[in-house]
Amino acid sequence: MPYDDDLSTLPKGVIPSLPFRARAVYWTAFNQAWDEYREPDGGRVDGSRQEAAARAAWASVLKLYEKDETSGHWKRKGSRAKVRG
Repeated sequence: MPYDDDLSTLPKGVIPSLPFRARAVYWTAFNQAWDEYREPDGGRVDGSRQEAAARAAWASVLKLYEKDETSGHWKRKGSRAKVRG
């Protein structure tokens, strides 16, 4: 099911780990993928529509953000500053 405008409705694993802007990327990508996968053969891979939209959302986040291996905090790629929620 797509997420409403309140980012606090995102999955529990997304909210505490990602900074606000990364959560917004996840939200946007998830909802777009949800709409795209509405059709039975709308590019959906094996699994449920929910799972496919979640995979697409995480892929979008990972294009822009990376997890700092030392601190464990997510940061925008190419950024030296550590980003916190």
